Amino acid sequence: MIDTMLEGTGALDGKGRLELALWRLFQMVGCSQEEILEVHWTFLVHPEDHSLVRAQDESRKGFQSSSYMRRLVHHKNGMPIVVLISWVRQFNHHDKHTSTVVNNTDITKRKQA
Repeated sequence: MIDTMLEGTGALDGKGRLELALWRLFQMVGCSQEEILEVHWTFLVHPEDHSLVRAQDESRKGFQSSSYMRRLVHHKNGMPIVVLISWVRQFNHHDKHTSTVVNNTDITKRKQA
């Protein structure tokens, strides 16, 4: 079922590296699975949006989820992709942040209209 989702869903480890991604995320950023698994999120996010992502991350240190807009970068053509990101942190039984599940919905066409 998860493989049929149209959003670019992925999971980051506790250090911000991509450890799991669905086919749509590969398509969004123009990379193969081998090219982006285990890369840090800063590789995927538009450089001008790094501070936005860090601010969102800092503002929600606990178990809260969040949604906001940011841009990804298509690595084959360099074009930005506007996405609505929804994310939630995962914690182990010691309340240690272990991963973050991220869902990227491409809204580029809506933003251009």
